Formats: sequence, C-alpha cells, structure tokens
Amino acid sequence: MPSSSGSSASSSSAVTLPSASRVFDETALENGVRQVLSQSYGLADVTEVRCPAGQAVQVGISFECAVTVAGAQRSVTLRVQTPDGTYQVSAPK
Repeated sequence: MPSSSGSSASSSSAVTLPSASRVFDETALENGVRQVLSQSYGLADVTEVRCPAGQAVQVGISFECAVTVAGAQRSVTLRVQTPDGTYQVSAPK
C-alpha cells in the first residue's frame, strides 16, 4: 500500500508532519491522497478528495476518505504508520 508525502514524488512517499501536531491538516491530507492516487496508482482523473477533519496523528489508526475517480464515487483507507504522520493509502474501492 503506497504512502503519501507532501513533497515527495515516489510511490513510497510519506506525509510527514511536525511532531507537535496532533491532528492532520485536512487540505494537506487531501492533496497527499490525490498525489498517491495519481503517482502510485496511475489514476489521472481524480477530481475530488474529501477526508474527515480532525483526524488524529496516532500510529495504527485508520480512516476513510471519499474520492471521485473518473466520475465514480469511491473511498480509500488511510492507515497512520508513524508518530510523525506518515500514512498508507489503499487503492480506491
């Protein structure tokens, strides 16, 4: 399962947040998910990503984000991997 990083372009990228942060920045999270879907999964037509606000940066938790891919409503699961906010993004389902 690929991870996301705010500025990295690799399929094993990771969004890393300052350790003082306790919740994900919603906009950065949505942009990171969009980046993983396009770069790691090769999905060019991701038109919308909506992740819930206030998601805790806590290792092991998972949550869903709604995505629109090629006009179809889908969801992806994010799983937090590290205390600094690295997370994995599942393929859309």
